[in-house]
Amino acid sequence: MTENASPLGFIFQHSAFRLDELEAAYRSMRRPPSNARKVLQYHVARGRLVNVRRGVYATAESVDPWLLASKMAKEVVISHDGALSFHGLTGIEHQVSFMTTERTTGAVYQEMIYAPLRVTESRLQGAGAQHHEREGQPILVTSVARTLVDCLSLLERAPPPVELLGIFTECAKSADANEMIRHAYSFESPLLVTRLAFFLTCARFDLRKAQWEELARRGVQDTTYFRRSARTDEDCSVPRWRLIVPPDLHQCWLSVH
Repeated sequence: MTENASPLGFIFQHSAFRLDELEAAYRSMRRPPSNARKVLQYHVARGRLVNVRRGVYATAESVDPWLLASKMAKEVVISHDGALSFHGLTGIEHQVSFMTTERTTGAVYQEMIYAPLRVTESRLQGAGAQHHEREGQPILVTSVARTLVDCLSLLERAPPPVELLGIFTECAKSADANEMIRHAYSFESPLLVTRLAFFLTCARFDLRKAQWEELARRGVQDTTYFRRSARTDEDCSVPRWRLIVPPDLHQCWLSVH
């Protein structure tokens, strides 16, 4: 019998897990799954495990934040700030966002915020999730290209815009611009398309003339603010994309024109 062929072995092998995963392990061991709750209560009481939130457990020691995020619901795709940090484009900071179709609450564990974004099934399936592993367990994470677009779509789950533009510039040689553009079109948001066009221009992405023209056609047709909820008197106009941007983004624009 291997170490993992016992309830305690399962716990030792998994630094983060869901109750239903432990119950499934009990069934595979031909043991009553109802005993799982009693075992968890025992180890939580003795400080070996922490009940992070209902149905989610972690060891009392340091836990991989992306693995723990993947346990917050049955279907999870790590996205936005969480995907940026996973891909090494930012530091791990203080938050890991994830998409799920379930109505679920977030959690705070070891000073890290696990922040859910409830989406439709079609949105989750169209997230372009890539399969990865942490500690031998599978997790789903949005690709770099789609993560960048997702961050432009929901600025509240992204670094400040000028920092995000720096990440675009860093990825200009490696990120798939075609994937980014297709993903942006799927939102059916002219403002998102225009934000993306502005960022692709500032980051010096090499697109065909027809692609730039299509971005202009699908983007905003009347001049609008980059972030409508954060207007200031110092904002500056970028006529090419009919966009009014903050001063720091305007300086980035001037540096490439």
